[in-house]
Amino acid sequence: MKQFYNDEVKKILTGLISTTLGVLIALLINSSVERSKDRKTYNTILKAINIEAVANKRISEESFRQNINRIVYREFSYKISEDFLSNRIFLNNASADLIDNMNNYILNLKRANAFRNAGEKYKYNPELDKKWGDTLRIAFTKVLDNCDTSINELILTTNSAVQK
Repeated sequence: MKQFYNDEVKKILTGLISTTLGVLIALLINSSVERSKDRKTYNTILKAINIEAVANKRISEESFRQNINRIVYREFSYKISEDFLSNRIFLNNASADLIDNMNNYILNLKRANAFRNAGEKYKYNPELDKKWGDTLRIAFTKVLDNCDTSINELILTTNSAVQK
């Protein structure tokens, strides 16, 4: 009888240990697969942010810089970058420098769009334009310089941050 209990206890322990090991191995495999998926998703996010920044560089050159003394016909777009700043996968993988660059990028683009809107209002109000237009354009130029710096930094950062 004692031998029977010893055999049963051994069977139960062996089954328990093998089941536990099987579950642990499955969890490790699942974790590895998830990390791989997260890495691929993060790289896709970086590419999307990079594409947005390259498009904004072109908008700066072709719209803002060429029309600073007239009506600037295209605004900067920062929706993609702003959305990804709240993405769990992005935040888990991004460096502090990349997040800082994105925050500066978004802030500068918003500021430039606000100056664009103010400049447009001034153009339709000659009295305002005469009184404050030159000051606005001087400040606007500095804001655009900051935008260009932020855009270029984000392009460089996203190009170098793509994980292999």
